[in-house]
Amino acid sequence: MYASNVEECANENIVPVSTFTYRQMFVNDFNFGFGPPKTDTCAVCDVGSNEEHVAKYKKAFDVQKSNRENAKANEKIIYLTFDLQKTLPLPKISTSKAFYVRQVWLYNLGIYLISTQQNGKGFFHVWTEDQGSCGPEEIGSSLMAFLENTKDQAIAPDHLIAWSDSAGGQNKKNYIVCLWHYLINSGVFRKIDHTFPEVGHTFMDSDRDFAAVEKSIRKHQSIYTID
Repeated sequence: MYASNVEECANENIVPVSTFTYRQMFVNDFNFGFGPPKTDTCAVCDVGSNEEHVAKYKKAFDVQKSNRENAKANEKIIYLTFDLQKTLPLPKISTSKAFYVRQVWLYNLGIYLISTQQNGKGFFHVWTEDQGSCGPEEIGSSLMAFLENTKDQAIAPDHLIAWSDSAGGQNKKNYIVCLWHYLINSGVFRKIDHTFPEVGHTFMDSDRDFAAVEKSIRKHQSIYTID
């Protein structure tokens, strides 16, 4: 932007301001931020404006917000989101040769819970690829273990509201549907809603926890074990 400004000033025989003044003007006078390039952007939004797409993802965020508030106020509702973090290599070694050596992948399923008893808390289910894959069976097993270990986090739960992304190989599978049926038939819940946000805008509550993990990892030169 500054280079374009200098070029335009030269064409009009105007002396350009310094880079410091240019930045101060945009940051202080116009309140424009200068940040790093965006990552993990939506393919539909990158192509151009799509009113239907925008309306869908905004509505999904509004529904998510409403579900959170209902779970905080109603003791019979449990709200949770679940999402897999990007796979992490183990061990993490600074030596360049390690880049070309076969490493073990570490999987981390983040589950975020909101209820009247728990006003927002993140949980991690961690395993390595020698213990299991990252398919619907592992996702379902982690959800079952989570619900068993946190059954005291709500009073007489009646309604489970679950949110996840639309990963076809993990969350949108018959295994997960059968898990919901099992929980209902077993009397654990009377009603289960599983909702998928608009593709490209699947921000889950656990993403904040994942960001904290990745930030912490960057501070360590070497990591050898899960612990």
